Amino acid sequence: MFDTHFSRDAAGRLLVEAYIDGACSGNPGPGGYGVVILDTNGEAHSLSGNGGAMTTNNRMELSAAIALLDYFGEEKCSFTIHADSQYVIKGITEWIINWKRNNWRNAQKKPVENQDLWQDLDRLASRQQIKWNWVRGHNGNRYNEMADQLAVNAGRGIVLTPDLVGSGGQKRPAPPKIAIPITSPEEQLITQLEQALATGALPDLKSAAQAALDHLKSR
Repeated sequence: MFDTHFSRDAAGRLLVEAYIDGACSGNPGPGGYGVVILDTNGEAHSLSGNGGAMTTNNRMELSAAIALLDYFGEEKCSFTIHADSQYVIKGITEWIINWKRNNWRNAQKKPVENQDLWQDLDRLASRQQIKWNWVRGHNGNRYNEMADQLAVNAGRGIVLTPDLVGSGGQKRPAPPKIAIPITSPEEQLITQLEQALATGALPDLKSAAQAALDHLKSR
């Protein structure tokens, strides 16, 4: 059912390129994740989700990777996944080897943080062929910026609803084409601050100030 959107390699695996990102205001605080999937025609599609009122940036980064892999289910794929999180990339390609060997204890003999999500990601990733690629965040990469905006919007409760494709019991959510305006993080913050100043509402002002502070700290 994915063949209308993606091509296959010689082994029959779907060729999928995607960008993932997570966002959290306050860390811990409200957060979300965003995924941009590029189809065989180079068109951008999206998945996003809200992580609740008290999550962390690392949990949202992991959730983005999990959402991408889970979306393709049992389909055999060859992924190229771009992420700006060294935590995710090094964790799944390097650190996890010793974590599993040491019964999910880190080098300090303490339980690995976010073990539940690492186990989900490990289970899903083990089925697939994946090339992980690090990209610098907030550095002008169009699809990284898209994933970031999807994550920020999802953390604020704006989650795009997937439509459905397929037939019978094989229906799966198909990511919609991204239709929201894609702007830079700085432009988003300016808009949020302008709206907060216009309303004069203290919660809006606090939220806008916190978002600006989080962005400056991430630079």
